[in-house]
Amino acid sequence: MHHFRKTRKQYKTANARDSKSPKFCGLCDAIARDSDLIIYQNETMVVIRNRVAYDMFEGLRTTGEHYMVIPKRHRVMLTEFDDQEQRDMFSMIAQYEAQGFSVYARSIENINRSQEHQHTHLIQTSNKKTRAIVYVNRPHVLRVI
Repeated sequence: MHHFRKTRKQYKTANARDSKSPKFCGLCDAIARDSDLIIYQNETMVVIRNRVAYDMFEGLRTTGEHYMVIPKRHRVMLTEFDDQEQRDMFSMIAQYEAQGFSVYARSIENINRSQEHQHTHLIQTSNKKTRAIVYVNRPHVLRVI
């Protein structure tokens, strides 16, 4: 998953704001405060629009449709979900997968995970392959076909 230079800066800015307070959870805050981000919710889960969408996923351009399924209660890992949360999460993911969204979540051990609050990405791609990527310090797309 990659950001172009402009969206990478937005992503870093948003994460820097979240990390200023060690007890602050940006995802808990987004659920409680920013109803404009919420796309859908059920009893235990909420689907929100990702504040900074990825530009590429698995070497494909994205459509800009990038959501996250987030448990309403602060959970760090899937193993902390109760039975209802597991059912609700799987039901939501299945609905979006049927609409052509790819599903992705990082483990708590992954150094690229930006939030401790468990969240699962729902990313829709345009199915346009990237011809070449130059890796300098950050990836930059040369040409998309």
